[in-house]
Amino acid sequence: AFIILGFRSGRLYFDFIVFSAPFTFSEILTFVPKISNKAKFGILTLIPLFVLYANYSSQAFQRGYGVSEIDLPVRVAEFISSEKLRGPMFNTYGLGSYLIWRLYPEYQVYIDGRAPVYDQGENNTLLEYYDILGSPEAWLKADKKYNFNMAVVDWPFVVGSKTYNTTLKNLTPDQWVPVFFDAKAIVYLKRNEVNKNLIDKYGFSYINPQE
Repeated sequence: AFIILGFRSGRLYFDFIVFSAPFTFSEILTFVPKISNKAKFGILTLIPLFVLYANYSSQAFQRGYGVSEIDLPVRVAEFISSEKLRGPMFNTYGLGSYLIWRLYPEYQVYIDGRAPVYDQGENNTLLEYYDILGSPEAWLKADKKYNFNMAVVDWPFVVGSKTYNTTLKNLTPDQWVPVFFDAKAIVYLKRNEVNKNLIDKYGFSYINPQE
């Protein structure tokens, strides 16, 4: 029943399968009384394997059973904090929730996953954000408004034969320098006196991760 409900609930099926597995195996043993002790032992060893899987798989990390450096910008947040980068920060939508959890109040995000919070009033950050993604002119207008000093952005991604890159046209090499990246995100610093030492130390001169 748990597994069926899990599949019906879509993205939560993994949780139901993992946590209902021990009960499922127990029921199997109940209905097969003639099963050998060796077979019982074999089936029961699957239970700790499911527990280990729940603890260490990337899917499990996405569900909140741990912190995955593949699915969250863990090292990026560590770099920002340890190097004491200066804001204001621009960030892409999917990164904001982790960054605000990890870095607030020292750093404030531009946007995070709570869309309704940003989608209201005259100062509609959600609409502004989507304008930024589609228009370098909108980006320059927002940059002038907020005076961004760093940008934390997603990697480009591919769906089918199309590549989606939301920031390449905005973070131009003459104005922005990539200084750090992990499996999830890339940190750019604006070319200015405030960031000069960090850019000299960490800046990538011959590589643009957005390409």
